[in-house]
Amino acid sequence: MSREAFYDYSARWYGVTRDGFNRTLRIMNADGDAESSATMRFRAINRDVTLIEQKYVLPTGSSAVDFLDTVTECSNGSLLIATVQGRSLTSIVQSLRFSPPIKRGSTASLIKPIVWRSRGAFAMTYSELLARHLSVESAGMYVGYPSDTLTLRVIFPRDYRPRFVDFDVWYGQAEVRSSTEFWALADIHPLRAALTRDGSPEYTLIVPYPVLGLTYAITWLPADTPIDYQVGGVSDK
Repeated sequence: MSREAFYDYSARWYGVTRDGFNRTLRIMNADGDAESSATMRFRAINRDVTLIEQKYVLPTGSSAVDFLDTVTECSNGSLLIATVQGRSLTSIVQSLRFSPPIKRGSTASLIKPIVWRSRGAFAMTYSELLARHLSVESAGMYVGYPSDTLTLRVIFPRDYRPRFVDFDVWYGQAEVRSSTEFWALADIHPLRAALTRDGSPEYTLIVPYPVLGLTYAITWLPADTPIDYQVGGVSDK
């Protein structure tokens, strides 16, 4: 079964898709503070959609996560009301309620992105990386609903140059690599590097029809990591 065919099958099973799932994460400073914004488009397949859950993968250093807006408008006239349902060390779950519901057969795009900030989220030096018992630093997106495209963009401070930037794919949030999906993506070179207008390093991961239940991540090492450092924390399975 092709990726697109599995997406169509899953969309009918779930009754809703979360398409154009885009997240931009900007690391703000040398303390590792970060701001994230997410946009997406919901499509009601075979039922009205009132409520879905959304899981965000958290960096290991996220001592506090603050969502800036709890209510935002959608293109169909619905209000999206977001409330935090729960949190673990690795993720935070929001419930997204639509008022009125998205009608069967219609779509609703967010007019403004969902924005959240996390303090001290990322290890910015080699010593911090070791202190957090990490082999790499990373930012990831968990796929909980059928999506036609996943886009993850990470922007670093202008004068900061991360080392060994790459992508990875994990089962759930276990940081155990899905080798089949990793190598399937490697063939299409999904990670792109660029500079923003102000000269900040920017890396973008684009995944067509991402697989349900997997986490897609951009990984890197702090700028001062020794050249001979060996990455060995993420295992294949």
